[in-house]
Amino acid sequence: MIARLLQKKQSDVFYVEIHPGAQFGRGLTLGQGLGVTIGETVVVGDNVYIMHGVTLGATGTSPDFDRHPKIGSDVLLGAKCTVIGNITVGDGSVVASASLVNRLVPPGYTAIGIPARMIPPRAKDQ
Repeated sequence: MIARLLQKKQSDVFYVEIHPGAQFGRGLTLGQGLGVTIGETVVVGDNVYIMHGVTLGATGTSPDFDRHPKIGSDVLLGAKCTVIGNITVGDGSVVASASLVNRLVPPGYTAIGIPARMIPPRAKDQ
Protein backbone atom coordinates (compact mmCIF):
# COMPACT_ATOMS: atom_id res chain seq x y z
CA MET A 1 0.00 0.00 0.00
CA ILE A 2 2.79 2.44 0.93
CA ALA A 3 4.66 1.69 -2.33
CA ARG A 4 1.52 2.45 -4.36
CA LEU A 5 0.90 5.71 -2.50
CA LEU A 6 4.51 6.83 -3.03
CA GLN A 7 4.31 5.84 -6.70
CA LYS A 8 1.12 7.85 -7.16
CA LYS A 9 2.64 10.94 -5.54
CA GLN A 10 5.86 10.82 -7.58
CA SER A 11 3.80 10.29 -10.73
CA ASP A 12 1.82 13.46 -10.03
CA VAL A 13 4.97 15.50 -9.32
CA PHE A 14 7.45 14.15 -11.89
CA TYR A 15 5.17 12.72 -14.62
CA VAL A 16 6.93 9.38 -14.31
CA GLU A 17 4.80 6.24 -13.94
CA ILE A 18 6.80 3.27 -12.62
CA HIS A 19 4.80 0.39 -11.20
CA PRO A 20 6.17 -0.84 -7.83
CA GLY A 21 6.30 -4.40 -9.21
CA ALA A 22 8.80 -3.58 -11.97
CA GLN A 23 12.31 -5.05 -11.52
CA PHE A 24 15.54 -3.17 -12.29
CA GLY A 25 19.20 -4.16 -12.52
CA ARG A 26 22.19 -2.05 -11.50
CA GLY A 27 23.24 1.09 -13.33
CA LEU A 28 19.83 2.22 -14.60
CA THR A 29 19.81 5.78 -15.96
CA LEU A 30 16.64 7.78 -16.57
CA GLY A 31 17.81 10.64 -18.76
CA GLN A 32 15.26 13.37 -18.09
CA GLY A 33 12.61 10.86 -17.03
CA LEU A 34 9.65 13.08 -17.93
CA GLY A 35 6.83 10.96 -19.34
CA VAL A 36 8.41 7.55 -18.69
CA THR A 37 5.87 4.75 -18.15
CA ILE A 38 6.98 1.33 -16.90
CA GLY A 39 4.49 -1.48 -16.27
CA GLU A 40 4.09 -4.02 -13.50
CA THR A 41 5.93 -7.06 -14.88
CA VAL A 42 8.72 -5.20 -16.69
CA VAL A 43 12.25 -6.49 -16.06
CA VAL A 44 15.19 -4.20 -16.91
CA GLY A 45 18.79 -5.48 -16.97
CA ASP A 46 22.01 -3.76 -15.91
CA ASN A 47 23.37 -0.52 -17.39
CA VAL A 48 20.24 0.48 -19.28
CA TYR A 49 19.71 4.08 -20.43
CA ILE A 50 16.08 5.17 -20.72
CA MET A 51 15.43 8.57 -22.31
CA HIS A 52 12.33 10.74 -21.77
CA GLY A 53 8.87 9.65 -22.88
CA VAL A 54 9.66 5.92 -23.07
CA THR A 55 6.79 3.46 -22.57
CA LEU A 56 7.38 -0.13 -21.52
CA GLY A 57 3.79 -1.30 -21.71
CA ALA A 58 1.43 -4.23 -21.75
CA THR A 59 -0.80 -5.92 -24.23
CA GLY A 60 -4.05 -6.77 -22.51
CA THR A 61 -5.02 -6.72 -18.87
CA SER A 62 -5.08 -10.39 -17.83
CA PRO A 63 -3.48 -11.19 -14.48
CA ASP A 64 -2.96 -14.76 -15.78
CA PHE A 65 0.11 -14.07 -17.93
CA ASP A 66 3.16 -11.83 -18.13
CA ARG A 67 2.26 -8.89 -20.41
CA HIS A 68 5.26 -6.54 -20.27
CA PRO A 69 8.67 -6.43 -21.99
CA LYS A 70 11.99 -7.73 -20.72
CA ILE A 71 14.92 -5.40 -21.41
CA GLY A 72 18.43 -6.89 -21.50
CA SER A 73 21.64 -5.32 -20.21
CA ASP A 74 23.55 -2.48 -21.92
CA VAL A 75 20.44 -1.32 -23.83
CA LEU A 76 19.62 2.22 -24.99
CA LEU A 77 15.93 3.14 -25.23
CA GLY A 78 15.60 6.32 -27.30
CA ALA A 79 13.25 9.21 -26.54
CA LYS A 80 9.53 8.51 -26.93
CA CYS A 81 9.96 4.91 -28.04
CA THR A 82 7.35 2.32 -27.13
CA VAL A 83 8.13 -1.30 -26.34
CA ILE A 84 4.90 -3.23 -25.86
CA GLY A 85 4.00 -6.79 -24.95
CA ASN A 86 5.80 -9.76 -23.46
CA ILE A 87 8.86 -9.51 -25.70
CA THR A 88 12.61 -9.33 -25.15
CA VAL A 89 14.99 -6.57 -26.15
CA GLY A 90 18.35 -8.35 -26.24
CA ASP A 91 21.60 -7.31 -24.57
CA GLY A 92 23.46 -4.46 -26.27
CA SER A 93 20.49 -3.42 -28.39
CA VAL A 94 19.28 0.07 -29.28
CA VAL A 95 15.66 1.12 -29.74
CA ALA A 96 15.63 4.31 -31.80
CA SER A 97 13.65 7.36 -30.76
CA ALA A 98 9.92 7.29 -31.56
CA SER A 99 10.03 3.61 -32.60
CA LEU A 100 7.28 1.10 -31.85
CA VAL A 101 8.63 -2.32 -30.91
CA ASN A 102 6.17 -5.21 -30.67
CA ARG A 103 8.45 -8.18 -31.42
CA LEU A 104 11.78 -9.57 -30.24
CA VAL A 105 14.89 -7.44 -30.72
CA PRO A 106 17.91 -9.78 -31.04
CA PRO A 107 21.05 -8.96 -29.03
CA GLY A 108 23.10 -6.15 -30.59
CA TYR A 109 20.42 -5.12 -33.10
CA THR A 110 18.92 -1.67 -33.58
CA ALA A 111 15.13 -1.39 -33.78
CA ILE A 112 13.89 1.58 -35.79
CA GLY A 113 10.56 2.77 -37.16
CA ILE A 114 6.83 2.13 -36.75
CA PRO A 115 6.52 -0.81 -36.55
CA ALA A 116 10.19 -1.33 -35.82
CA ARG A 117 12.38 -3.11 -38.31
CA MET A 118 15.58 -4.75 -37.12
CA ILE A 119 19.01 -3.60 -38.28
CA PRO A 120 21.78 -6.09 -37.51
CA PRO A 121 25.01 -5.02 -35.87
CA ARG A 122 27.93 -4.16 -38.12
CA ALA A 123 30.38 -6.91 -38.87
CA LYS A 124 33.60 -6.45 -36.93
CA ASP A 125 36.66 -5.45 -38.94
CA GLN A 126 39.00 -8.31 -39.70
